[in-house]
Amino acid sequence: MVLAGSVVPGSNGDTLNLEDINKIIMFDTETVGLKPNYIISLGYRYFERGKKPIFGEIRCNPDYFIPEAATKVNGFTNEMVKDWPLFIDKWYEIEPLFRDSLWLGHNLKFDSSAVMLEASRYGFKIPHHYDIDTLEIAKKMIPKGTTANYKLGTLCEYFDIKAEEENYHSADFDIWATDKLFRKLLAYNKQNGEAFNYLFKPKEVEGDYTGVLPEETSVEVEADEEFEF
Repeated sequence: MVLAGSVVPGSNGDTLNLEDINKIIMFDTETVGLKPNYIISLGYRYFERGKKPIFGEIRCNPDYFIPEAATKVNGFTNEMVKDWPLFIDKWYEIEPLFRDSLWLGHNLKFDSSAVMLEASRYGFKIPHHYDIDTLEIAKKMIPKGTTANYKLGTLCEYFDIKAEEENYHSADFDIWATDKLFRKLLAYNKQNGEAFNYLFKPKEVEGDYTGVLPEETSVEVEADEEFEF
């Protein structure tokens, strides 16, 4: 799909070719904080082979007090969200996009854990999917000290990714930036003789997760931009 000929291990000892993954969903969450990280907004870019992409965002009442520190980061206030639907009321609208897809994000562990926390709270099941994290790829691909850190904004500056209006820590902007960063990382790998192919091996997640967590209004538009499979 994105790396022709790459092979990754499957859950039953079989092999999975990336060309066989037909769906990618890139997503980013804005939450009430780090612990707990209940979701206020979830932005996504969904690509499926042979179909037009779908870009969207859900915004939710987290049913939890939003501290001032979180408001300073993401702009959401308790007054703003009080009449919004709960996450569970919006999740089933977008769940088919997440099912059997490649989940891709920057610091995906945080965003996935936020979805898992909501699953634990509301009792829904996490769908089967695959994970790739641009943060983990960048840490291993770009030598330490080359950039000040591996934050999304820093990496976008390194790869000369620019937008007319930059608004990091808004879900829709962060997922736009992650999309561009992933493409840059793929190109960087190609320029280096595909020496980093192993970093693009997705982790398979069986799904149906509703257990104990580790310690650590829907708007959809059809997009003109294609993703090269």
